[in-house]
Amino acid sequence: MNKKFSIITLKHNEKFYCKDNFDINNNNILIECVINKTPASSFPKNSTDFFDIYTEIKNNRFHLFIKPHKKQALFATPFDLKKNIAIPKERPKESKIWQIVGYENEIPFLSNKKYYGLNFPIKLPSTALPYIKELDINASPLVYNEGPDLNVFLSLREAYNNKNFTQSIALADNILQNFPDSIFIRDSLLYKIRSLNQLNQLPDNIIELAKMWIKNYSADTNVPEVLFIIGDSYSKLRNYNEARYYYNRIIDEYADSKYVQYANVGIANDMAVNGDKKQPMALYTKAYEKARDLDTASYVAVTWGQYEINNDNKKSAEILFSRVLEANPKYFLKDINKSYDYLKLLAENGLFEIAAKIGDSMLDSLPNDMFKERLMIDISNWYELAGKNEDAHRINLAFLETFKESNDLEQMKLRDDNLLFSLNENDINKQIEQYDYIISTYPNSKNSALAYEKKADALFKLGLYNEILNIKNNLDPKNPNINNAYIKLIENAKNCNDIIKYYLESDTILQTNNAESVALCLKDAAMFDKAMELSEFLLTTPLNTQEKLTWLSNLAQSAFKLNDFNKSAIASRDAFSLAKNSTQKQEMGVILFLSLANLNRNDEALKVYENLNKILPNDKSMLKVYNQLLLWAMQRSDNVAIEKYSKDIIRLQNLYKIYDYTPSVEINYADVLFADNRFSQMLEVLKNILSFKLSDDEIQKVRYLRGSAYYELGDNQKARNEIDECIKINLDSAYGRLCSEILGLM
Repeated sequence: MNKKFSIITLKHNEKFYCKDNFDINNNNILIECVINKTPASSFPKNSTDFFDIYTEIKNNRFHLFIKPHKKQALFATPFDLKKNIAIPKERPKESKIWQIVGYENEIPFLSNKKYYGLNFPIKLPSTALPYIKELDINASPLVYNEGPDLNVFLSLREAYNNKNFTQSIALADNILQNFPDSIFIRDSLLYKIRSLNQLNQLPDNIIELAKMWIKNYSADTNVPEVLFIIGDSYSKLRNYNEARYYYNRIIDEYADSKYVQYANVGIANDMAVNGDKKQPMALYTKAYEKARDLDTASYVAVTWGQYEINNDNKKSAEILFSRVLEANPKYFLKDINKSYDYLKLLAENGLFEIAAKIGDSMLDSLPNDMFKERLMIDISNWYELAGKNEDAHRINLAFLETFKESNDLEQMKLRDDNLLFSLNENDINKQIEQYDYIISTYPNSKNSALAYEKKADALFKLGLYNEILNIKNNLDPKNPNINNAYIKLIENAKNCNDIIKYYLESDTILQTNNAESVALCLKDAAMFDKAMELSEFLLTTPLNTQEKLTWLSNLAQSAFKLNDFNKSAIASRDAFSLAKNSTQKQEMGVILFLSLANLNRNDEALKVYENLNKILPNDKSMLKVYNQLLLWAMQRSDNVAIEKYSKDIIRLQNLYKIYDYTPSVEINYADVLFADNRFSQMLEVLKNILSFKLSDDEIQKVRYLRGSAYYELGDNQKARNEIDECIKINLDSAYGRLCSEILGLM
C-alpha cells in the first residue's frame, strides 16, 4: 500500500468510555475519552502528522480529545488477542484498551465492507506478534525513543515516590543541567518544587522556582497545586497578604480543583495565626464538606484537628482524627514523619488513645527499622496511658518478637510484665495466672510482692477466702483482704467450732454481720475474755439503742464470768437503764445486783433487788439473788430474813425443778425452825431431802434434826429409826456423837 498511518493506543487499569463524533458526511471529526479520575501528571497539547491531542479536567474527570488531520477510526479492544478466544461482532462502549487509527484515504489492513458470519476461535501465538515497547511518560501518548534523560527521570520519580526528597532534588537538577531540551523538564521542575516543599526548604527559593514554573506552564493541570505551594510558602514567611492572593487565585480560577479546599485551609490557618476565632472554623467546615476525595478530606480534618487542639477543644480534635483513621487510615502513611508529629501532639495533649490507634494502624505498612521501633515504644506507652492495657500488651509482645536485638528490649519486657497487673479486667482467673507468672518469674522482688497483693484482691472477688489465708504470710499484714477473708468465713460458718476457729486464727477483733453469734459461741466455749474484747470494741462503733443494749449485755455477762465485777456492774447498770423488755431488764438487773454484792456495795444491791421484785419476782434468775440475800441474813443471824429467803428459794426450785441450792438452803432453814421449836414445819422442810445427793455429814445432820424433832413430838419409834441411821454412818463424827447422846436419853 505504501500509505502512511498512525496508531494511538490508550490503556487504563479500569474500563473507560470513548466515543466517535461524526459530521454530516459521516466523517469522524473528534474522538472523546473520559476517565473518572484526574491524572497524576499533566498532559500537554500535542500535534502529530495525523492527530491533534488535547485534554481538559471537568468535574474531576479527565477528558482526552483526539482530532484528526485527515481521517481516523476508533476501536475497542476488550479482549487479549494472544488467547484462544472468539472475536465477537459486538463492540462495547467501555474498554480498558482503545485504539485510534489515523489514515489518509482508506484504513490500512481493514475493509469497510460489512460481513455476516459466525464467531470463531483463533490462536495468535505471542511470539508471532510484533512488539513495540510502551512509553507512558506523564501519561502522554507520544512515541519517544528511549534516551539517558528517561532513565534519570524514572529514577527521579521513583525517589520522590519513595519519599527520598533530597535525592529527587539532585536528580531533577541533573536533568535540568544536562538535558535542557528534554521533554521531562517541566515535570522535573515540578518534582523539585514538590520535594523542596516536603523538606521545608527556604520558602523564598520555592516561591521563585514555582512562579517561574507557572509562567512557563500556565496551562498545566498541576497549576493549582503549585499555586498552593506558593501560598503556603508565603504563609511560612508570614506574608499573609501574598499568601491570600495565591489562595484566592486557586479559588477563583480553578473552582473544580481539589486545591480549592487546600486554599480554604491555608486561609483559615493564616487567620488563626492572626488571632481570628470565628472565621477559621467556618472555612475548615466548608473545606471539609466540599472535599471531593478522601485525601483532601483527610488533609482538612487533620489540619482542623490541630487548630482545635491549639484552642483547647481536645474532644473535637479527637473526633476529627478518628474520622480520618476510620475512613482513610493510609493517609497517615503518606508522610510518616509528619504523622508522627501529629501523634506526639495528640499525646502531649492527653489524647493517648487516638494517638495510639493511628500509630497502630501504620505498623503493618512500615519496615522493621528504627522509626518503627521508636513508634512501637510510644504506641505501647500511649495505650497504657489510655487504660487500654490489652492493646498495650499486644504491642509489647509484637515489639519483643520483632526487635529482639533492641537496646530497649529489657525495658519493654519489664514494662509488659508490669502491665500484666492490669490485663484481663473481665477475666479474674486469667489475672491470677498472670500474678502467679510474676511471682514465679521475679521471686522476692517488689513485683512479686505486688503480685501477691493483687492476687489476694482477685481471690477475694472470687470468694476463695481460704486461698487468701494460704498466702497471708506473703501479704502485707495490713492487707485488708486477710481480715475480710476471715470475716467472710466467719459469716459463712455453719457451726460454733468453725466460727471460733477462724475468729481465733485472725488474732484480732473482727466486726462481722453475725457478731452476736460470734459472741454467743465464745461465751459457750467459756472464752469470756474474747467475748468481752469484742463487746467493748463494738461499743466504740456507731450503734442504735437496741444494738448498744445487746453489746452492753454481752459485756456485762462476760465481765461477770471473769470476776471483773466493777466492769460488769457498769455495763449491766447501763443495760438495765436501756432495757424496755422485762426479760432483758431482769437479766441485767440480776447481774448488776450480784456484781454490786461482790463489790460489797450491799445497799446499792438492795435497791436493785427492790426493782427486780417489781419486774419478775418469780423468774428463775432470782434464785441467785435470793441466795445472796439468804447469805447476808445468815451473816447477821436474822432468822426472819433467813426464813423468808429460804422459802423463796425452795418455792422457785420446786417451780422450775432446779435444785442448785439444795440441801444447804433446806438444812439452814431447818436450823431456824428447830431453834424456834417448830418441829412439824421443820420435818416438812426436810421431808424429801434425802432423795437428793448429800454428803455423809449432811445426811447425819438431817437424821439428827429429824430424830430430835420426832423425839420432841413424842414419836420415839420414828426418832429411834432416824438416830439409828445417823449412828450407822459414823459414830465418831460430831453429829454421830449427838445422835448417840439422844439415843442415851430414850
